Amino acid sequence: MPGFIVNDVGGGSASRAAAGIKPVYNYTWDIKSLFEDPINTTRLLAKDATMPTFTITKDTVDGSSLTYKYAGMVVWEDIKVTFYDVVLGGDSPGAIQLKASTIFKTWRETVWSNSTGLRSPSDYKKESKISTYTLDWQAESAWTLHGSWPSVVKEGDLTYTNTDIKVVEVTISYDWAVLDESPGTTQ
Repeated sequence: MPGFIVNDVGGGSASRAAAGIKPVYNYTWDIKSLFEDPINTTRLLAKDATMPTFTITKDTVDGSSLTYKYAGMVVWEDIKVTFYDVVLGGDSPGAIQLKASTIFKTWRETVWSNSTGLRSPSDYKKESKISTYTLDWQAESAWTLHGSWPSVVKEGDLTYTNTDIKVVEVTISYDWAVLDESPGTTQ
């Protein structure tokens, strides 16, 4: 890493290359599938996403003069992904055009809709996959989110005060995640 040396490594790009270090940047990532839907995910334009993280709750037992602390439950934090709300598809005759917010509406309706009400978890809890890469797009890690589902789909606000692209914010709830640190593929 630039600016410092640890265990004779660092200080500049030449020493990183000699040591075989490949940094992972926060812009080299990809959502492989959301809710087991790889087709629509590859056509969506994601702006940003949070990574899977968990918190371990603390249980305590009071002794005669000490409080002993133990790990309790693992609670996985929801992931938030922001997508640009764009029209997908080509301009050629016969091309199917689909608005990104329509895809999110369809995903949301797998959980609840006016006509079906709240559905069974077996209908909407699916697998989602997020991958990170090195700068040369070598796979660095891959997260699989088990039991994932769209708990919030928020279409961006409308305003006359700026010209930003409208976004859709999706909150993904999931039961647990598994990290594969050696996926060994390229994009």
